[in-house]
Amino acid sequence: KILSLHNLDFLKNKIDFKIKLTFEQEMLLYDAQTSGGLLIAINEKDSENLLKNLNNEGIKSSAIAQVTAIKNQGKFLTIL
Repeated sequence: KILSLHNLDFLKNKIDFKIKLTFEQEMLLYDAQTSGGLLIAINEKDSENLLKNLNNEGIKSSAIAQVTAIKNQGKFLTIL
């Protein structure tokens, strides 16, 4: 739990949320136990094909964020 709070503290000003999340939903993004384990980073042009293939295999998946260059007030991740 403490590591998750460290993640929150480090990233809170670097993420732009386009949707409103509850505190619990937002904390899942900072959870130290699953950091990286539930996320895949892929080139945007390849994402539609990957999502289609994963879903065809019964792996429920969707795009949830977009990594961008640091420009919008120092934020580099947009939660869709």
